[in-house]
Amino acid sequence: ISLSSGKYPEDNPFSLKQNNATYTTSYRIPDNYVVQTRWGRGRSQHVIDCEIKYKIDGPVYIIRFEKDEQSFVITSKKSVTKVVNEYLKKRNPDTQAQLSGVHVFGLNTIDVEKERERKNQSHPFKPFNILGKSMKEKHSHIFSKQIGIAFKNEIHKFYNPIDQPILQELRFNVQEKNYIVDYRNRNRDKKNNHIEAVTKIVDQGLISQKSYRNLAAIQHELLRDYDVSNARKKINDEMNQKVPVSILNIANISLITTNELPDITDQEIEEEMMRYIGNAGYRRITDILRFVILDLLNRQVLNINNPIIYIHISGMA
Repeated sequence: ISLSSGKYPEDNPFSLKQNNATYTTSYRIPDNYVVQTRWGRGRSQHVIDCEIKYKIDGPVYIIRFEKDEQSFVITSKKSVTKVVNEYLKKRNPDTQAQLSGVHVFGLNTIDVEKERERKNQSHPFKPFNILGKSMKEKHSHIFSKQIGIAFKNEIHKFYNPIDQPILQELRFNVQEKNYIVDYRNRNRDKKNNHIEAVTKIVDQGLISQKSYRNLAAIQHELLRDYDVSNARKKINDEMNQKVPVSILNIANISLITTNELPDITDQEIEEEMMRYIGNAGYRRITDILRFVILDLLNRQVLNINNPIIYIHISGMA
């Protein structure tokens, strides 16, 4: 059983050589390596913890075991085979048996070797500033998710469950880009209402998206600029469905709409204006009224028994 697969020292790791009839096998020796080895049955069963730790002058091979309810530790700097056979003598002084330390310590186990090699391989991440926007968001999302998992797994070690510890928010900065993660399960309707209220203030205050983004970057409590942008798009889509925009071809309409004398009497100037104006978008007053009146009735602003509405259009009654 592998308890710690260890890691090869970066500078000159030691190695063991095992001679067979036809070939010699070399095994590198890891540091901070711990395995539990078992063999035998009943009273002849062996259960030992095998450990390797590097000192200044080289690796130390350690075996820990229990016998007659007592704990024993055997160490050797010579080899794994020596410490294993010393263990066998300690366990049974009359034994003539000998075992290979490479096998007992599991240094020839392929799975352990692969795990150790995987740990030794470096997997450097690309610098944050050369990542695309989607990859930046993906890295930050995965990181914040792992923090949430770690919080759930570790919090019981520090607090009693009756204390109800809650992870509410995480803030971190990567290359001057701030991230705020809200872990709280807020009511979705309340959150949407809050976003729409902020969007309304931004629009009425004629605050540009760039200006708001710069403000949100230094005032972390503010909504992210993409929340406001998404809310504005959603509102516009809903308005276009309820109060659609129609296209008006100005070129096909005469500027003279009343019996009053026109301000422009030069036909050439009129044609030039038409050429530059082109098409225009407009919403029908009837569509607007259907939408507005229904909302005012729902909010009990209008008196249904008094069906008279006074409207101001372009400052004229």
